[in-house]
Amino acid sequence: MSISFFLSLMLAGGLFCNHSNVPYSPPEAACQLYLPNAFSPNGDGKNDLLKVNVGSTCVINAFNLRVYDRWGNQVFESQSLETAWDGKHKGEWVKADLYLYHLQYSVEVDTSAVPITQTGELYVVK
Repeated sequence: MSISFFLSLMLAGGLFCNHSNVPYSPPEAACQLYLPNAFSPNGDGKNDLLKVNVGSTCVINAFNLRVYDRWGNQVFESQSLETAWDGKHKGEWVKADLYLYHLQYSVEVDTSAVPITQTGELYVVK
C-alpha cells in the first residue's frame, strides 16, 4: 500500500519548498501476506495446497484465515501460518468454484502490533 501527498516545507529565512506526489508507504505495508488466487487440490502434487506466503522481514503476532463458499458457508479456518488448506471440507473435496477469503493478522512495527485485514477471491480448480 502506498499513498501520495503534497509536501510543503518552510525553510529558514521564510523560503518554501513544495513537492507534489511524494510517495509514502507505512511500515506495515512492507509486510503484506500473499495468498494465491487459485489452487488445484487434485492430488497431482502441483498446487494441491493453499498456503499463505510471508515476506522474510515480517513478524506476525496473530493470524486467522477463513474461506467461504459462494453462499457464505465457512469451509476452512486456520489460526496458524503453517496450516495449509487441502481443499476439503468435513472430509469431502469442495467443488471447483469461486471462494472468498478473509485474512486477519497483525504485524510488529517498532513495539506495536498493527492489525491488517485482507479479503479477496480464490478459485478452486480441478
